[in-house]
Amino acid sequence: MDPVLIAIGAAVLLLLGWQFIVFRRARTARPNGLIPPGTTLSPQPLLTHHDVYIYNMLKLAAQDRYLVFAQVPLASVVAVKAEGRNRLNLLSRIALKRVDFVLVHPGSGLVERAILVEEVDACGETVEWQRVVESVLQASGIAFVKLKATTDYTVPSLLGILGLGSEE
Repeated sequence: MDPVLIAIGAAVLLLLGWQFIVFRRARTARPNGLIPPGTTLSPQPLLTHHDVYIYNMLKLAAQDRYLVFAQVPLASVVAVKAEGRNRLNLLSRIALKRVDFVLVHPGSGLVERAILVEEVDACGETVEWQRVVESVLQASGIAFVKLKATTDYTVPSLLGILGLGSEE
């Protein structure tokens, strides 16, 4: 064999080996490139203690007629049809807003009722959040009710509040 050919082959193998090592080191330093080194992530509760209570009561009251979901993004509840910038502006305004609970018709998959939980010590930011959510729900024709976080509800009282009497 020609010594020049052997030298070129060895150089190519060294170059490939070096790139493999560098690439592997970069991958192991940042497993997915999203989470910076030194950052710790852990689970947190999705619902407060009061929200869990309300969710369980809603399930008991509405499970025969509806699917019950908690902490649903507002943008998932409504279809936004608007031209260009107007659509983007509205979507950015509602992007991080959530509806506390929704009752979804099991056949159509549409949200028929929304439940908002009013916090006792609501700050100005929370009040603004509630106004935006209420405005969007009202404009879309989705019925909504407000429940107080600290009130103890019964199944019959929720049926009345939600308008789910025996005649429906």
